[in-house]
Amino acid sequence: MNTIFKTRLEKGGNVFTTTATLDWDGVTQEQLRELAARSVIIARQAIYRISGIIPATDAIDVAALLKREKGALKLDTPEARAAAFSRLVAKMTPAEMAQLQNQLRGK
Repeated sequence: MNTIFKTRLEKGGNVFTTTATLDWDGVTQEQLRELAARSVIIARQAIYRISGIIPATDAIDVAALLKREKGALKLDTPEARAAAFSRLVAKMTPAEMAQLQNQLRGK
């Protein structure tokens, strides 16, 4: 199996493209699951960082995680939306806060 990936030596540095041939011979189903679990955990940690919430426990729907588009991390829980809103409100100017309050009042 051939795959192409990009790597930077340092943040903001040049991007290098590599074409690699993956040899899966001799790898067991259990080893593949262990390898996949690492990828799932890394993807979920990115979602935690963006949402600002790191739960003590989590149930990860791997099929749903695979369906997400790159860069389209969903804030699909009430807690995640509340955390994102709190971060946004903390950065608002007084004028923006007044505008938001007026919109919430229907003005």
